Amino acid sequence: MTKHTQILFFLLLSLLFHSADSKNISPYFFSQIGIEDGLTQGTVTHIYQDTDGYLWLGTQGGLHRYDGYEFKVFKNNPTDSCSLADNNVQDIAEDRNKNIWVITDNGVHKIAHETGHIKRYHVKETRFMHCCLRCRNGEFLFAGEKYLYQYDEQGDSLIYKDWLSSTPIAPNIKALQEDEEGNLYVASSQSGLAVLNKQREVIHYYKHDPDDPFSLIKGSICGLFTDSHKRLWILSETSGLCYLDKANNKFIHLNTTNSALSSNVVRAITEGEPGTLLLGTFAGLNSLDLETFKVTPYKFNPNEPGALSYYSVHSLLKDNAGALWVGTWKGLNYYSPARKQFYLITPNEFTGLLGMGKEDDNGNIWFATEGAGLFCYNPDTQSQQFYPKKSPYKSNYSSNIFKSLFIKGDSILCATNTGSVYLFSRKRKDYRLLFDCERGDIYTLLNDSKGRLWIPTNSGTGLVLIDKGKQINQFPVDGKNRKFLYVSTLKEVEPDVFILGTLKQELYRYDMKKETLKTISSQDLNLHDNVKPGAISAILTDSLQNIWISFFGSGIYCFDREMNLIKQYTDTTGVTDGYIYTMVQDKNQYLWALSGNSLYYYEPETDRFISVHNASQQVLEFTLLAGTSDSRGTLYFPGNKGIMCFKPTSMNKNTYIPPVYLTSLSINNNQVEFEDKKSIELKADETNISIGYTAPDFISPQQNQYAYKMEGVESEWNYVKGRRVAYYSNLAPGSYNFKVKVANSEGEWNPQESSLSITVMPPLYKTWWAYTLYIIVICIIIYKFVYHQKVRHELESNIRFKQLEQEKMKELHEERMRLFTNFSHELSHFNVVINPLEDLFISIVPFSTGVNLKALDNSSLNSTFQRFLLTR
Repeated sequence: MTKHTQILFFLLLSLLFHSADSKNISPYFFSQIGIEDGLTQGTVTHIYQDTDGYLWLGTQGGLHRYDGYEFKVFKNNPTDSCSLADNNVQDIAEDRNKNIWVITDNGVHKIAHETGHIKRYHVKETRFMHCCLRCRNGEFLFAGEKYLYQYDEQGDSLIYKDWLSSTPIAPNIKALQEDEEGNLYVASSQSGLAVLNKQREVIHYYKHDPDDPFSLIKGSICGLFTDSHKRLWILSETSGLCYLDKANNKFIHLNTTNSALSSNVVRAITEGEPGTLLLGTFAGLNSLDLETFKVTPYKFNPNEPGALSYYSVHSLLKDNAGALWVGTWKGLNYYSPARKQFYLITPNEFTGLLGMGKEDDNGNIWFATEGAGLFCYNPDTQSQQFYPKKSPYKSNYSSNIFKSLFIKGDSILCATNTGSVYLFSRKRKDYRLLFDCERGDIYTLLNDSKGRLWIPTNSGTGLVLIDKGKQINQFPVDGKNRKFLYVSTLKEVEPDVFILGTLKQELYRYDMKKETLKTISSQDLNLHDNVKPGAISAILTDSLQNIWISFFGSGIYCFDREMNLIKQYTDTTGVTDGYIYTMVQDKNQYLWALSGNSLYYYEPETDRFISVHNASQQVLEFTLLAGTSDSRGTLYFPGNKGIMCFKPTSMNKNTYIPPVYLTSLSINNNQVEFEDKKSIELKADETNISIGYTAPDFISPQQNQYAYKMEGVESEWNYVKGRRVAYYSNLAPGSYNFKVKVANSEGEWNPQESSLSITVMPPLYKTWWAYTLYIIVICIIIYKFVYHQKVRHELESNIRFKQLEQEKMKELHEERMRLFTNFSHELSHFNVVINPLEDLFISIVPFSTGVNLKALDNSSLNSTFQRFLLTR
């Protein structure tokens, strides 16, 4: 048997069993993303992930960039030439410089990686471009109609290439693909496939031959894909798909005729799990085994939890974290094995508050309701049935309130809010009154190890034990009988040993054999005497016979068999919310606890509770004491709007750690254009900044944690949980280095940080040349001061010298005056002597000399004599 005969045999075999396989349930549990989440239009025709991890979505309403938190939309703006030419996206790809290329009906566009700016490119056939491709050697090619173009980086333009001029390829080129050898495949929608070698010479040309079953597929080729086995697959919108057998130069076809393919309209393809292709068709998803070529169509049920948003699939992508993206005619769908899958069961009719649930032996889950009686749900068929106690229940809500239930065989015991217990027969679908104390809620029922029924009423009757038809409400304790009033929950932890919780937030251990009652006080619970622990919401036992008790207020406690406290679990051991609604055990006996914000599971290896994030964002007001699990392992938590469900078996550890990028910058509360830079420079008055950052992640982005620090301001990291913006104010002039890092939903930190160097320029009066000027001015002032002091000193010295000189002159003058005075005084005595001498002189001197002695009076003589004395 030849290889091709074997393949045909498998195809015919799969077709033979098509009817048996046509009801395959999809193994994928999808989360739906639609217009309500930020998409501007629901038809997702193209999905692309860039090297940074961002998701790019092409719709009929524009281009969307998605980071797991929010969408950034690129649309046409008629008044802006730097926007998209139109909103109908044809193809998306990334070049080696990380620029994103977008082809729409009317144009080719490049979105620059660094700036995010859009540039339009125009060539003769721009309106008819359909696809683009980045080759292994870095070439970036475009195709449309019969023409190929190559992007010229240096000239920033599209260059026409006549590689197909010698080929009779039909117009309307719809797909490009390159194989591992560098050969280029060019497919026309009109059944033409050209193969070009590395030198871009046509080496093969294939077309459809109606007489050859191994020729190229007929008509409407819409895509090309190379799988891990290096096979080239050709998709058709009318004839299914085929692959090229290069060794034999033949095409092997798969369609609705020779396989279980759900539709011949095959628009999308990707390789999901190794060895399996996923096909997106007009009739939903199909899987294709690459070894046997068996096609398995997946059933589309819009009412099933985790179903696709629509049956018509347009695009597929397996992202860098191994998750699957499906674009449909009406919305985007996401599946990741690492995402914790929650879903909501919403009753078809009004039920009021949903309460306690139990599983019967047929796998149905029965819930007590406060308004509709019993609610029965079948997990396999998703069918719902209502069994009111009083019909019609829509006008008798108050008569159809059940607070708790218990299933035993065919019978379901139902407790009401009026103190009565009814027996419901699953076969006869009727109710029979079993017990009635006429008032009070009955929150739980217990069938103990001896087959006795315990009914904790909230009336004066108290706790009732029905044993062989006899009702007992008095119980021996230390030789006396007593009642147990206001019991809300009870659990038999070993034969005849019970743990009781009351509405008064009291907790007891009652040993019926020993007739002992132990009260667990607030002090025993590490609480102050006047502090109540809260309502008891669950009592469970584990495989070690430890007793676990949860409170709606003080968290979770673990006790030994004697009710001695082993440990209290609070925020330090993982229980961040102490208001626990209920605790349940799954089929593997793992312990689960539910609070208003989180679902926790107990990890014995670490002795901690681990939080499981609800990515579906189902918000309910849950019911106390109402959680349950079924034999499939599914957990059910009833509430006011339905029943939240979770499958622990679907949990896988999230090993993907996303990168973190800086996304925005705001200066003084003004958003500025933030380019992909490593450093920025701020003016002196730009000291208040906020820096936005994000980590593209789609598994559980709300659970990611961020930490940042500004080196130069702080030395320790700021751990801010999910906040994606950092604020700094009043930055002093200087150099700083901002760093941010991210941890995934499992708390694993990415060692690769994102950073931004920031320089805050000083104000004008603090620049270097201002300081230089200040120094020069100070030097001049000092010089002037010193010079002034020197001049002043010299002046003072001169003044002091002149003062001394004057003082000496004055002293000399005074001395002379004293001498003169003394001389004058002496001269007056001398005149007494001189007068006689004068007379004598006259008498002696002859008159013939002509001297006029009279002219020499006394004053002149005295003056002459004084000058004589002074010159001495």
